[in-house]
Amino acid sequence: MNLPADPATDAGPEEARARFWKLLGRQRVAMLSTHADGGRLRARPLRLQTDAEDDHSGRLTFFVVADSDVAREVEADPTVGVTFADSDADAYLSACGRAAIVVDTMRQKALWSAAAKPWFPEGPEDARLRLLDVQLECAEYWDTRESKMVQLFKLARAAATGRPPEDLGEHRSVPVR
Repeated sequence: MNLPADPATDAGPEEARARFWKLLGRQRVAMLSTHADGGRLRARPLRLQTDAEDDHSGRLTFFVVADSDVAREVEADPTVGVTFADSDADAYLSACGRAAIVVDTMRQKALWSAAAKPWFPEGPEDARLRLLDVQLECAEYWDTRESKMVQLFKLARAAATGRPPEDLGEHRSVPVR
């Protein structure tokens, strides 16, 4: 879906950043892409961990197992991609950044939830638990605010006229710093 920026509603950098974080706040699971052996891209789902301190900081945090493939891949090449999709709301986020594997028991406790227990049965002090912090370097979002019926009408009109659909929503690159 290619959504052109609408100059009439085009948000400034601060508004775009705020919109990105608002859309991110509704997300729970990301696809994190790393570089595996041979440089090939590999993606896997990870649950986003959030706390008030991280809000709008430009940092995303995930729990990972210390000796996992994802931890080894990040240590070998910290360049990662992170994507989120909310198909019900037609909102999509993409970010890239530099990842680091971190041990921080205080943050692990602050971020802990029952959803992590199956992977870390000993709780937030599990010896295998690590934080995967991604410091964002770039981000963008696609946000379609119209109903599915309006979108379908615009797509049908575009198909009938042979012209690309107009005004399906907003696509913005987000300044992360």
